[in-house]
Amino acid sequence: NLSEDKKSQLKDINSQIASLSNEFGKKLLDASKKGGVVVSDKEKLKGFSEEKIKSLEKDGAYEIQLINTTQQPSLQTLENREIREELFNKSIHRADEDEYNTSDLVQKMVALRAKKAQILGFDNYASWSLQGTMAATPAKVFEMFDGLIPGSLEK
Repeated sequence: NLSEDKKSQLKDINSQIASLSNEFGKKLLDASKKGGVVVSDKEKLKGFSEEKIKSLEKDGAYEIQLINTTQQPSLQTLENREIREELFNKSIHRADEDEYNTSDLVQKMVALRAKKAQILGFDNYASWSLQGTMAATPAKVFEMFDGLIPGSLEK
Protein backbone atom coordinates (compact mmCIF):
# COMPACT_ATOMS: atom_id res chain seq x y z
CA ASN A 1 0.00 0.00 0.00
CA LEU A 2 3.01 2.29 0.27
CA SER A 3 4.08 4.59 -2.54
CA GLU A 4 7.51 4.05 -4.09
CA ASP A 5 8.75 7.14 -2.27
CA LYS A 6 7.54 5.79 1.10
CA LYS A 7 9.06 2.38 0.34
CA SER A 8 12.36 4.05 -0.43
CA GLN A 9 12.21 6.08 2.81
CA LEU A 10 11.38 2.94 4.78
CA LYS A 11 14.27 1.03 3.21
CA ASP A 12 16.65 3.87 4.11
CA ILE A 13 15.30 4.05 7.68
CA ASN A 14 15.63 0.29 8.16
CA SER A 15 19.20 0.45 6.90
CA GLN A 16 20.05 3.28 9.29
CA ILE A 17 18.43 1.48 12.23
CA ALA A 18 20.39 -1.70 11.45
CA SER A 19 23.65 0.24 11.27
CA LEU A 20 22.95 2.12 14.50
CA SER A 21 21.93 -1.12 16.24
CA ASN A 22 25.19 -2.77 15.23
CA GLU A 23 27.18 0.23 16.46
CA PHE A 24 25.21 0.21 19.74
CA GLY A 25 25.92 -3.48 20.26
CA LYS A 26 29.62 -3.04 19.57
CA LYS A 27 29.92 -0.12 21.99
CA LEU A 28 28.05 -2.02 24.67
CA LEU A 29 30.23 -5.09 24.21
CA ASP A 30 33.43 -3.01 24.31
CA ALA A 31 32.19 -1.18 27.43
CA SER A 32 31.41 -4.51 29.08
CA LYS A 33 34.86 -5.90 28.29
CA LYS A 34 36.64 -2.85 29.68
CA GLY A 35 34.26 -2.01 32.50
CA GLY A 36 34.98 -4.69 35.06
CA VAL A 37 35.97 -4.22 38.68
CA VAL A 38 39.58 -4.90 39.65
CA VAL A 39 40.12 -6.04 43.22
CA SER A 40 43.59 -6.32 44.72
CA ASP A 41 42.60 -7.76 48.10
CA LYS A 42 41.39 -11.35 47.90
CA GLU A 43 39.50 -10.90 51.20
CA LYS A 44 37.11 -8.53 49.44
CA LEU A 45 35.95 -11.46 47.30
CA LYS A 46 34.40 -13.25 50.26
CA GLY A 47 31.32 -15.14 49.12
CA PHE A 48 33.01 -16.48 45.98
CA SER A 49 34.29 -20.05 45.87
CA GLU A 50 38.04 -20.60 45.65
CA GLU A 51 37.50 -21.87 42.12
CA LYS A 52 35.69 -18.66 41.15
CA ILE A 53 38.40 -16.51 42.75
CA LYS A 54 41.09 -18.41 40.89
CA SER A 55 39.24 -17.82 37.59
CA LEU A 56 39.27 -14.05 38.25
CA GLU A 57 43.06 -13.83 38.69
CA LYS A 58 44.71 -11.42 36.28
CA ASP A 59 48.06 -9.67 36.58
CA GLY A 60 48.35 -10.07 40.36
CA ALA A 61 44.79 -8.89 41.02
CA TYR A 62 41.25 -10.15 40.50
CA GLU A 63 38.97 -8.86 37.75
CA ILE A 64 35.22 -9.26 37.92
CA GLN A 65 34.02 -8.71 34.38
CA LEU A 66 30.64 -7.29 33.50
CA ILE A 67 28.39 -10.07 32.27
CA ASN A 68 24.83 -8.98 31.48
CA THR A 69 23.26 -5.69 30.58
CA THR A 70 20.81 -5.68 33.47
CA GLN A 71 22.17 -7.75 36.35
CA GLN A 72 25.50 -9.11 37.51
CA PRO A 73 25.37 -12.66 38.92
CA SER A 74 28.30 -11.83 41.22
CA LEU A 75 26.12 -9.38 43.15
CA GLN A 76 24.25 -12.34 44.67
CA THR A 77 27.29 -13.98 46.20
CA LEU A 78 29.75 -11.18 46.97
CA GLU A 79 29.61 -10.23 50.65
CA ASN A 80 31.63 -6.99 50.43
CA ARG A 81 29.14 -4.14 50.07
CA GLU A 82 31.65 -1.71 48.53
CA ILE A 83 32.65 -4.18 45.80
CA ARG A 84 28.98 -4.99 45.10
CA GLU A 85 28.19 -1.30 44.84
CA GLU A 86 31.14 -0.64 42.52
CA LEU A 87 30.15 -3.59 40.31
CA PHE A 88 26.53 -2.47 40.19
CA ASN A 89 27.45 1.12 39.32
CA LYS A 90 29.93 0.08 36.63
CA SER A 91 27.28 -2.18 35.17
CA ILE A 92 24.50 0.39 34.95
CA HIS A 93 26.81 3.19 33.78
CA ARG A 94 28.99 1.19 31.38
CA ALA A 95 27.77 3.03 28.29
CA ASP A 96 27.32 6.51 29.76
CA GLU A 97 30.68 8.11 29.09
CA ASP A 98 33.55 8.63 26.73
CA GLU A 99 33.91 6.43 23.67
CA TYR A 100 31.31 3.99 25.06
CA ASN A 101 28.50 6.54 25.34
CA THR A 102 25.44 5.25 23.51
CA SER A 103 23.06 8.16 24.21
CA ASP A 104 23.29 9.68 20.73
CA LEU A 105 22.78 6.28 19.11
CA VAL A 106 19.68 5.61 21.19
CA GLN A 107 18.21 9.03 20.40
CA LYS A 108 18.77 8.51 16.68
CA MET A 109 17.20 5.03 16.77
CA VAL A 110 14.16 6.33 18.67
CA ALA A 111 13.65 9.13 16.14
CA LEU A 112 14.02 6.73 13.21
CA ARG A 113 11.61 4.22 14.75
CA ALA A 114 9.03 6.98 15.27
CA LYS A 115 9.42 8.03 11.64
CA LYS A 116 9.09 4.41 10.51
CA ALA A 117 5.86 3.99 12.50
CA GLN A 118 4.49 7.19 10.99
CA ILE A 119 5.27 6.04 7.43
CA LEU A 120 3.50 2.75 8.18
CA GLY A 121 0.44 4.57 9.52
CA PHE A 122 0.89 4.04 13.26
CA ASP A 123 0.85 6.60 16.07
CA ASN A 124 4.14 5.33 17.48
CA TYR A 125 6.72 2.57 17.23
CA ALA A 126 5.20 0.60 20.10
CA SER A 127 1.88 0.36 18.25
CA TRP A 128 3.66 -0.96 15.17
CA SER A 129 5.93 -3.40 17.03
CA LEU A 130 3.10 -4.93 19.10
CA GLN A 131 1.21 -6.14 16.03
CA GLY A 132 0.61 -9.86 16.18
CA THR A 133 1.55 -10.13 19.85
CA MET A 134 -0.69 -11.12 22.73
CA ALA A 135 -0.70 -7.55 24.05
CA ALA A 136 -1.55 -6.09 20.61
CA THR A 137 -1.55 -2.42 21.72
CA PRO A 138 0.40 -0.15 24.10
CA ALA A 139 -2.82 0.37 26.08
CA LYS A 140 -3.07 -3.40 26.68
CA VAL A 141 0.56 -3.48 27.88
CA PHE A 142 -0.17 -0.73 30.42
CA GLU A 143 -3.35 -2.53 31.46
CA MET A 144 -1.31 -5.67 32.12
CA PHE A 145 1.28 -3.71 34.16
CA ASP A 146 -1.49 -1.99 36.12
CA GLY A 147 -2.73 -5.45 37.09
CA LEU A 148 0.73 -6.67 38.14
CA ILE A 149 1.89 -3.74 40.20
CA PRO A 150 -0.66 -3.90 43.08
CA GLY A 151 -0.02 -7.63 43.55
CA SER A 152 3.74 -7.21 43.62
CA LEU A 153 3.54 -4.37 46.15
CA GLU A 154 1.49 -6.52 48.55
CA LYS A 155 4.35 -8.98 48.92
